[in-house]
Amino acid sequence: MKALKPWKQPNKADIILEQHIMMRRLLSLENKIFVNLNQQMKDFKVHQEIIENRKKWFLQQYNFSHRQNKSKIYQAATDKISKSKSSKLMHQ
Repeated sequence: MKALKPWKQPNKADIILEQHIMMRRLLSLENKIFVNLNQQMKDFKVHQEIIENRKKWFLQQYNFSHRQNKSKIYQAATDKISKSKSSKLMHQ
């Protein structure tokens, strides 16, 4: 599995590109002649699976990134507290 990159809020261009790709897939499914329903169902399930996998991937990246940020914030806060305690002890 590839290492997860830090999550970032997708910009409008990325969102529009993804929507365009999804719409192209749906249109390609709709434009096929309604002859082989089983094949169309398989194609649509593949399309749904791709979308679900992307949702899971974005959620994993988001959670991974926020977990790292929370640990960094917690570490910074504990460092500040320990520094303030040590400076108070030195002044006494």
